[in-house]
Amino acid sequence: MINSIGLVVFEKVCRFIASDEFENLKLDNIAVNLSVVQCMQKNLADDLLYLMNKYNVSPTKFKLEITETVAMGSFNIIKETMERLIDLGVKFALDDFGIAYSGVTNMLSLPFSVIKLDKSLIWSMNEDSRHKLTVETIIALINKLNMKAVAEGVETIKCAEDLIAMECEYLQGYYFSKPVPEDVFKNLLKENTFTS
Repeated sequence: MINSIGLVVFEKVCRFIASDEFENLKLDNIAVNLSVVQCMQKNLADDLLYLMNKYNVSPTKFKLEITETVAMGSFNIIKETMERLIDLGVKFALDDFGIAYSGVTNMLSLPFSVIKLDKSLIWSMNEDSRHKLTVETIIALINKLNMKAVAEGVETIKCAEDLIAMECEYLQGYYFSKPVPEDVFKNLLKENTFTS
């Protein structure tokens, strides 16, 4: 059932990307989370490609997010799926980086182009200078590996400024917006509210 829900969501995203509304927003891509169940399916790439073809949507319009705990299981299936989709232009993000023990191993073992730092790492920066140094070092490593860093859980201007100073390219969190319904989100995108 979870796999079916995931495909329904992916189809809805494909339909949106195929719309004039998406074209007018001039977005590079849309991020879609993949569930544990989806990632364990050997036919995941076929299912996603079928939907992309159905709506005549380029694979380059997608950034698929896999959580760190998902990356630890079914490694061979996930790697094969990722490599197949990457060859067609799909990008992959490692989500929730820093909550599992083998984070760096996962980051290096699978072909990710984006690493999303878990909010627990970001929130810990205020507790102790060592935590802040750890986050700064992780961001520097991500940048040196020619990947993109995304900091999740940004809730204050101070946190945003610290992360920008660390050369974190993308920030995400309540400081910018709490979760909003789809129609509100589309209006915010049209107004270009998220960028400065």
